[in-house]
Amino acid sequence: MSSMIHADITPLAINRTAMYFIVQDTLREIVKRDLPLECSALGIRIPVANLINNDFCLTKENDREIMSRLQNCVADRNSPKLGQCTWDVDMPCQDGVTLTFDPLYLGFSVKRRRNISLVLDLTPLTRPEWHNPAVSALYAHAYTFLYDPSVEIISISYSTTRDLWANLGIPGPRVHTLHLYNRFEGKPLERTSLQKTFLFVGSLEPRKNLVNLATAFHSSGLHSQGYSLRVVGQDGHDADSIREACSAIPGVDLLGRLDDEALMNEYATCMCLVFPSLWEGFGLPALEALAMNIPLILSDSGALPEIGGVFADYVDPCDPSSIASALRNATLQDAGAYRSRGDLTNWLENFSKERFLRRFLKVLTCSSPSLRLLP
Repeated sequence: MSSMIHADITPLAINRTAMYFIVQDTLREIVKRDLPLECSALGIRIPVANLINNDFCLTKENDREIMSRLQNCVADRNSPKLGQCTWDVDMPCQDGVTLTFDPLYLGFSVKRRRNISLVLDLTPLTRPEWHNPAVSALYAHAYTFLYDPSVEIISISYSTTRDLWANLGIPGPRVHTLHLYNRFEGKPLERTSLQKTFLFVGSLEPRKNLVNLATAFHSSGLHSQGYSLRVVGQDGHDADSIREACSAIPGVDLLGRLDDEALMNEYATCMCLVFPSLWEGFGLPALEALAMNIPLILSDSGALPEIGGVFADYVDPCDPSSIASALRNATLQDAGAYRSRGDLTNWLENFSKERFLRRFLKVLTCSSPSLRLLP
């Protein structure tokens, strides 16, 4: 069928990061709109009926098979070619629409007349030292697929859109910029028992800048005043050295990955979210905190200023003294003072789930006359 959407849903097998929930919500919307859909993960066919019956989750057997295939691909560093597809520009295209949630998975997909891929950020290419070397090598190859004119790109921030032009020469007309959304949208949060805690949410990896943050917390002297820095997140690349450095600093608590209920409790009781990443393609913890009326300290780089707008305080992520100063200032400010800086409700409408899915489905169907959206 020429109108078929062929979606690679590999992120459902990796972990419950932001992209996990975005893939689920997007699939639900495609099914809700009665659009024709086939799913696979790294070339492994996943029956749509099975996904629907399993609430858009993969089975454990699917998880094992997909992760085994991905790990084998990462381990084979001498052969960065992905799947069976070379994505030659002159390769004949099959009918339909290929949809991937990361350029990495284009290499496991069939080239079609339309190919749509999300791009989160380009740091595996621009800052490979922040990532597993084998993963960076795979991405360096995968990004070459984006040169193919049959590929339409969905970027998750204007920062990533600019990076696509600056680093790959991909012009704006080939890129749709769609901001992500807060997956906790609509869930009320009681913030009545605030504690003397700063909260960081993100994986333990170099890009997140946790060592500079912990160093800044130490130099701020706030631990001696009863404050603590609580770090929520799973292990990433180089997590051991980051954990060792942070564990040596009094008042820094490494909590690991938390379930949603425990994470919401951390959001409910913290006095401020601190997120001084060296670079973010978007920065969902910043949006989640902003939507929950939590004061923000963000880095002034990457996409974070797009998220925080006038409602955050910004720091130089490479300067621990800048971060330390912002931490001290946060203890002196009224927790609700930032709300006087503008219309927060109106600002958050730019990051709604309804807006993202509506614009995503528009991109998916706009150049395919045989794909019709139901009202």
